[in-house]
Amino acid sequence: MKFKIVFRFLMVASLLFIFPAMHGQGQTRISGFVRDQQTGELLIGANILSTSDKGGTSSDNNGYFSFVVRIPGTVKISYVGYKPAEVAFSVPKDTLIDVALVPGEELGEVVVKGLRTPINNVSTLRISELRQLPSLGGKPDVLKSMQLLPGIQAQNEGSSLLLVRGGDPGQNLYLFDNVPVIYVNHLGGFMSVFNPDIINSIDLYKGGFPARFGGRVSSVVDITQREGDRTSLKGSLSLGVTDLSFTVEGPTKLKNSSFILTGRKTLTDPLMATVTRIIDMNGLVVAYGFHDLNGKFTWKPDERNSFHLNLYQGDDYLNYWSVQKSEKGGAKETQNSHLKNAWGNWLASARWNHVISPRIFMTNTLSYTRYRLNLFQNYSITDSIKHPVFDRNYLSSVADLSLRSNLKVQVLKWWSLDAGLQASYLDHIPNSYYQSTLEQQPVVERLRAFEPALYLDNKFSLGSRIEANLGLRWVGYHTKRFSSMSLEPRARINLTLAPDQQLSASYQRVTQNEQLLFTAGSVMNNEVWVP
Repeated sequence: MKFKIVFRFLMVASLLFIFPAMHGQGQTRISGFVRDQQTGELLIGANILSTSDKGGTSSDNNGYFSFVVRIPGTVKISYVGYKPAEVAFSVPKDTLIDVALVPGEELGEVVVKGLRTPINNVSTLRISELRQLPSLGGKPDVLKSMQLLPGIQAQNEGSSLLLVRGGDPGQNLYLFDNVPVIYVNHLGGFMSVFNPDIINSIDLYKGGFPARFGGRVSSVVDITQREGDRTSLKGSLSLGVTDLSFTVEGPTKLKNSSFILTGRKTLTDPLMATVTRIIDMNGLVVAYGFHDLNGKFTWKPDERNSFHLNLYQGDDYLNYWSVQKSEKGGAKETQNSHLKNAWGNWLASARWNHVISPRIFMTNTLSYTRYRLNLFQNYSITDSIKHPVFDRNYLSSVADLSLRSNLKVQVLKWWSLDAGLQASYLDHIPNSYYQSTLEQQPVVERLRAFEPALYLDNKFSLGSRIEANLGLRWVGYHTKRFSSMSLEPRARINLTLAPDQQLSASYQRVTQNEQLLFTAGSVMNNEVWVP
C-alpha cells in the first residue's frame, strides 16, 4: 500500500509540471548539443555555465543539455582540451543550438597518479583519460582500468571480471550505447570485449543508481560509443602484443551522416597452432584466440532528430586437432578428432533520438543481443574409407530482444526528470545436447521470459549545495511457470560541504531475475544464464 501511495504521488507531482508555461520574467531556456568542430563527435560531460546568474549544467550521454538562463546574458561552454565558446542571448524565446568547440593547443606531459572517486554516485571516465593509464599491449582495457577505483576488485589476478562491493561478476549491468551486453570478456578474462578505439565515455554506478537502470544488483557500467568523423575519411592500423586492430571512420554520401568500423584479431591462435606442430605433440594441434568487430552508423537529418545503427560481433574460440596414424596387419589407419569450443556475443540495435521541445528529449532503442556457448566434438577413423565414430554438440545460449523508451524533461530550473518504459523478451537455452551415438532425440531445454518495466526518476538541485534524487521503478517478470512483480524505490541526497567534501546518503531496492549459474573466470568458458 505504501508503494502505491508513493508511486501515485511521484506521477501526479511530476506530470503537473511537465507542460506548464515556465518562462519567468527575464528568462529563456536554451538547449542543444555540444560537438567537436573538426570531427562532429559529441562531447559528453561538457560544462555549460551562465555568466549572468552562475547557473549551469553539463551535456549528457547524448551530448545534449537544457537549462534556464537570465536575459540578456551569456552562456560559456567548455570542455577539457578545447577552447571555450560563448553564446549571447537577449530574446525571451526557447532556443535550440548546436555548439561546436575547437580543439585547443595540445598539452605537454601529463602524469596520472590514479583515478579518484568523484563526490557523487557516478564515476565518469573519458577515453582520453584511460589512454594515459599504463596498460599491457599498449592499449587500455576498460574493465581493468575500473579496478583502480575503490570498492572494485578483480575476480582473480589478471582478470577483467569485476567484483563490486562484494558482489559477483553476474551482478553487473553492462550497457553499450544503451544496449545490454551479456558476456564481457576475452581470453578468459584477460581482456574485455570493449574496444577502446570506439569508446567515447564510460559512466560507472557503484550504488544509488537512478530508476532507469535495473536488472542487476551490484553496479551499472554505461558505455557510450563514438559516432565517427563527419568531415573526412581516415583510418588506423595497430599491432599490439596480443592482437592486430584497425579503425576506419568518416562521412557517407548521406548528408550529415558518419560511420565508424573497428576490429581486433588475436595473433595467438596461428602462433599456437604453428608452435604445437613444430614441437610435435603426438599429432595434437592447439589454437586459441578471439576476434571482435564493431560498427556504427549515425545520421542527423535535422537539428531535432538523429538515427543510430549499431552492430557488434565477437567470439573466443579454442580448437584442438588430433591426427593419430597407425598400421594394423599391413592396413593403414588414421584416427581424426576435432574439438572446438566457441563463445561470444551478437548485438544489433537501432536508436532514434528526438528533441520534442527545448525542455523534452526522447530516446527510443530497439535491440537484439545474443550470447552463446557452443562445444563441438567430432571423432572418425579412416582406413580405406572414412568411418564416423561420433559427433557431439553442446549449446547454451540466452537472447534478449528489448525495447527501451526514455523521456528526459527539464521541468523547472532546479528540477528534471526521467520517465520511461522498458520491455525485454528473453529466450534461454541453458542446455542443448546432441550425440550421434545415443539412440535418442537431441535434448533441448528452453525457458522463455518477459520482463517489462516502468520508471520515474526525479532530480532536484536545491541551491548550490544540495542535490537529491527520488525515483521509483516497477518491474514485472513472467515465465510459463510463474509471474512476479516488484516495486523498487530509489532515493539519494548529496550535501556539498566544500569543493572536495560531501555527505551522501542513498537507499535503493533492486531486483535481479537473471542469474549467472557459474563462472570460474577460466580460459575454457563455462558461463550459463538462467531465469
